[in-house]
Amino acid sequence: MSSSVSAAAWCQGYIDQILTYDSGQVGIYSTWRSGWTTICNAKTEWKGIPPEICFVWFSTASSSITENKQVIVYYRTIDQADCATIPAGLAAPAPGYVRLIK
Repeated sequence: MSSSVSAAAWCQGYIDQILTYDSGQVGIYSTWRSGWTTICNAKTEWKGIPPEICFVWFSTASSSITENKQVIVYYRTIDQADCATIPAGLAAPAPGYVRLIK
């Protein structure tokens, strides 16, 4: 992960799978990473993301799958080139937003 002050990434593609653990951790399996990435926690605040936002992001990710639409997941703390290598599990950075695209 880059330590650049101007780091930002808009990771775009499809979400193929979404997973929610009994701990509340929500993960997505996306085409830009081809692996599991944690985006939030539905039970407790995770890296500044409250559960209320997590429920909305879960809904957005679910809609992406059922409607076969792309999403953009924005990250303030990584470079664009890092979308394919975002750390897995709880080591992943918190997104700034999750956007559904027509």
